[in-house]
Parts: sequence; structure tokens; C-alpha cells
Amino acid sequence: MREHFAQRIIDKVLIIRSCSGDQNVAFFGRQEELWDTVRGLQFEALVGQSMVPAILDRLQLRGVPVQRFGPYFQSKTARHPAVQIDYLLQTSDTLYVCETKFTRTIEASVIDEVKEKIKRLGVPKNMTLRKVLIYSGEPELALKESIFFDREICVDALLGQESE
Repeated sequence: MREHFAQRIIDKVLIIRSCSGDQNVAFFGRQEELWDTVRGLQFEALVGQSMVPAILDRLQLRGVPVQRFGPYFQSKTARHPAVQIDYLLQTSDTLYVCETKFTRTIEASVIDEVKEKIKRLGVPKNMTLRKVLIYSGEPELALKESIFFDREICVDALLGQESE
């Protein structure tokens, strides 16, 4: 089921509430940082609602049965730490950990963020893991030169291709 969120910024606090009203999350910070959070969440929604076919094409998964594609959250338990993954895509034998970034400059620190998420996720031994960066912005040189991500998908390029 798709969640829809209402958001507002009041006195340097961003409040995000699901339309069902059963979930509230508050972010604190400078107004500029809070708007970055809003834009990031809207970018994630755009990716999940409008770009799935194009992303599957880029991952060469057209015609491959996809068992799941969507945001993933693992709550903290006695055995597992909490982890939030922007989009987790699963086929019969492969997990795709997809990180989304919507910012002017995408820093190479995203690599460490994804490494930590993968560590917390605990990938089953019978699954292949693929790391995907879905972004809008300009990657730092260190990120461009890195071979960490199996696939980097620039949404700006996808939008440009769709209009051609």
C-alpha cells in the first residue's frame, strides 16, 4: 500500500504525517536543511511512482520477475540493528540495494552510508547483492572514480531520454 504524506515546516521543525494520521515524524534543523529533506522525500516518491519501468530497463531486468520493489525498513531487534533502505529490489536470486540522492553535489560519503546499510541488512548467503545509486545532481569526482556501485542511474538523463 502506498503511503501519502503531508508535510509542513513550523519554527524550524518539519512534521511529516501520513494521511491516515497514524504516523508522525519530526525533523529539526535550519529551514534550508528541512526543505532539502522535503525535496529528498519528494524525489524518492517520484522514483517509486513514476520511474520504475525506466529503472528496471537500466538494470536490464525487463521481463525478469521482480518479487519486491519499494522502500524497506527493518526495525531494531535483539538480533538485528535497524536499517532503512530507500528502495530494495529483489529478484529470485539478487537483491538490489538502491540509494537515492537529490542534491546539487552528491558526496562520496554515500558509499559509506550504503556499506553500513548493507552490513545492517545482512544479505542471505544464497543471494547476489547489487548496489545502485539513483540520483539527480553532480557526483563528486571521488564518487565518479569509484567502482563501488554496480549501477549509477541519473534521473536527469532518464527524463531527457523519455522526452526524446
